[in-house]
Amino acid sequence: MVPDALRGRVMAVYSMMFMGMAPVGALLGGALADRLGAPVTVAIGGLASVAGGAWFGSQLPKIRVEARRLIIAQAMAGGEPAEEMTAQAVEE
Repeated sequence: MVPDALRGRVMAVYSMMFMGMAPVGALLGGALADRLGAPVTVAIGGLASVAGGAWFGSQLPKIRVEARRLIIAQAMAGGEPAEEMTAQAVEE
C-alpha cells in the first residue's frame, strides 16, 4: 500500500528494524537468562508474546478500518493512494 516512490525507503526501514533489532533482543534475552535462568526467561518471552497478541487483537478493528480505506483509495487511484488518504489522520 506504499506509493512506488517510497517503496525502497519503506523496505529499508523494515529491513533495518527486522535485522537490526534481533541482536538487541538476543543481548537482552542472554542477559535475562544469565540473571534469572533460561526457563524463566523463556516464560517471560512467552508472556510478552501473549500480551502483545492480545493488544494487537484489541487494536485490530481500528487497523482494519484504516487499511480498508487505504486499499479502496489505492484501487480508485489506479495503484497510487489518494493524497488525502496518505495525509496524517486526525482523530475527532
